[in-house]
Amino acid sequence: MQRYMGDVIAGIVFIGIAGWIVWYSWDFPAGGQKFSNFAAVSIILMAIVMIAKAILSKEPEMKRLMNFDFSWSSNKQYYIALLVIIYWSISFVIGYFVATLLFLVIAAWMSGIRDIKVIAITAVILLPALYGFFILILQADMPEGMFF
Repeated sequence: MQRYMGDVIAGIVFIGIAGWIVWYSWDFPAGGQKFSNFAAVSIILMAIVMIAKAILSKEPEMKRLMNFDFSWSSNKQYYIALLVIIYWSISFVIGYFVATLLFLVIAAWMSGIRDIKVIAITAVILLPALYGFFILILQADMPEGMFF
């Protein structure tokens, strides 16, 4: 399969997943769908751009055959994308802020960041900033789950 076709298929899959997120979150009470719909619409727009770029591209690399190498180093970004889907799903079970903390630690480790101090400083800055933005400024009802 040529690379441009792989990009088109990936874009279609991203649009499908984002559409499912919009459909699933549409009936959340008290504006709880604001964040997920914003993220999903952003994904849809980026996927449309990706599809258009793949179809209209004249670059010779887009005509090359895709390499189906499933090693960690070749596909780290896809594993992190899968982690994002899992993160979104469990945020409704264990709560947005707890899921975000877990996501931060696991994604940092998957990306090769092993310095605990860096991860802790990031968490100490990021979590209150997210709380301030989503709860205080947007007044969004974030998923609480069983923890917070």
